[in-house]
Amino acid sequence: MRPRALISLCLPLVVASVALAGCSGAASPVSPSSGGVPASQVSGAQAIGVTGVVRDLSLEARTFTVAWRGGARAVRADADTVVWSQQTNSRVRFGALANGQQVAVRGTDEGRYVLARSIVIEQ
Repeated sequence: MRPRALISLCLPLVVASVALAGCSGAASPVSPSSGGVPASQVSGAQAIGVTGVVRDLSLEARTFTVAWRGGARAVRADADTVVWSQQTNSRVRFGALANGQQVAVRGTDEGRYVLARSIVIEQ
């Protein structure tokens, strides 16, 4: 087969595979200084990551605010939310959260709040 014919056959496959790789659904990292950056599209809900300090924590309602320089975002947790402590390198209860802790939250943007899928207590 001639090189030109081979290129014309392979090029569309390479372009398609690169395009599909970008649609894997995996969330991309969030810059800690950005506060909240949409990461990827997931089932119609926008995936989001926010980092900052816990404020206005309600253990009963399973809600809090993540605050960072220049902004803040309401967060809700449910029974499926995983809370992880970097200090103990283990999963912990939601009750381990406290106002003033530095956290990284990954979840879905539900408009008025972020529905947390994971919360990492960083300090």
